[in-house]
Amino acid sequence: MINKLQTIYNKKISVFHTWILFFCLSMLSMKPYAFYCLALQKWCSHDYKIHGLWPDYKDATFPSYCSNIPFDLDQLKQSPKYNEILEKWYDCNMDDTIALYEHEWLKHGTCVALQTGFTQNQFFEKTLELFESYSYLGLSEIYFDLNFTNIDNYNYQIT
Repeated sequence: MINKLQTIYNKKISVFHTWILFFCLSMLSMKPYAFYCLALQKWCSHDYKIHGLWPDYKDATFPSYCSNIPFDLDQLKQSPKYNEILEKWYDCNMDDTIALYEHEWLKHGTCVALQTGFTQNQFFEKTLELFESYSYLGLSEIYFDLNFTNIDNYNYQIT
C-alpha cells in the first residue's frame, strides 16, 4: 500500500512540476506590450464611438484571449458608469452590443487585465475614460503608453 501511495504521489508531483515549468516558460516567452490602442468606429453612428481597447506589441500584432475569465453582464451593470458605457460603446442593436462587450472583454480585456490587474468593470471604465478624454482628436485609433498616457499619434512609429 505504501508503494502504491508513493507512486501516486510521485505522479502528481511530476504533473505539478510539468505544469509549473510550462507556465513559467509561457510567461517568460510572452512579449511585453509596447502600447495600448483605443479603437474607435462609426458603426450605426455619424460620430465616433468606442470599438475597443487592446494592448499591442511593437510589431503591430496583439495578444488575445489571455485568460478564461468569463464576461459577466450582471457585473458590468453594477458599474456606476454602465449607462455612459451604453451611450458611447454600442452596436446597432442591444443584442449585438452585449455580444460586442463579451467579445471585447474575452479577446482584449483579459489581456489588459493580465498586464494591469484590472477587473472587468475597471477595463470598461478605463476604456470609457480614455474615450471621453481623447475622442476630440477625431482619429479612428489613439495610442497610449503602458501608463495610459497619450502618445503623439502623428509622430509615433508603431513598428
